Amino acid sequence: MKTWGAIAATSLFLATLPPPTHGQAGLSRCGMTAFSDAITAPLPPMVFCDANPDPEVRRPGVTKAFLYSLVMPGAGQKSLGQKRALAYIALEAFAWVEFTRARSDGGNLRNRYRTLGWDVARTFGGPRVDGDFAYYEALTKFTRSGAFDVDPNTPGLQPESDPSTFNGNLWSLATDIFFVPGTMPGPGDPRFERALDFYRERGYGEQFLWDWTGNEAAQARYKNLIRDSDSRFHRSSVMAGVLLANHLVSAIDGFLSARVRAATNGTLDTHIRGVSVGVTDTRLDVGFSILR
Repeated sequence: MKTWGAIAATSLFLATLPPPTHGQAGLSRCGMTAFSDAITAPLPPMVFCDANPDPEVRRPGVTKAFLYSLVMPGAGQKSLGQKRALAYIALEAFAWVEFTRARSDGGNLRNRYRTLGWDVARTFGGPRVDGDFAYYEALTKFTRSGAFDVDPNTPGLQPESDPSTFNGNLWSLATDIFFVPGTMPGPGDPRFERALDFYRERGYGEQFLWDWTGNEAAQARYKNLIRDSDSRFHRSSVMAGVLLANHLVSAIDGFLSARVRAATNGTLDTHIRGVSVGVTDTRLDVGFSILR
């Protein structure tokens, strides 16, 4: 949130500055360093100082420069003759490659842990039915699911009572929530029926039962696969954030650059200095300064 706040504050400040006078045309082309309050694994800082703009060359208006860069980062800068267009284009290509690769890796790892769980732990003899992520995560925490109905021959649902299993632990939680401490209501009692409904809605039935007993090494491999898959999907989310940031920063840059040029008849330009990007599997930090 701090990064987006800094971007918005920079944009608002520069957008409200009065147009510079011709006497300001000799200002330094570069100044101020980048800012970022928490850069993790930063890339080397980059400085972009374009050549003096040629007022005789026709450039796109403010709206077009903004829209060009919003659709394709670097397009607005390219149309303005700014060399930093290449940086936006390079970052866009890098982020798309990383996003695609992370999504693909995450999907492949997900297929592997689902198949391992089916082949080794799951006990259902019919066609394979895949569960949601919460289900596969439960397979990492419990060696056994336990039965859903411990006595199918008895009318009604008889919950699993072994708290070391997933279903048994769930029934224990249900009784803690709905039973008065020290009491044990039976079938027909409203409290028992509410606890049974809670168990029925959240427990796993015949198609999803599992048992890792005797296959602890396989369960350890399963845990590693699901952790790695989750990490890759997180990575793809971070890269999606990089793509979004690249579009927004490029669009803001294009808007301000075109505005300053229009206000000074092309005698003054804007610049970005000290761009730094930090990317981890779960975080994106961007720091930059837009100068005129």
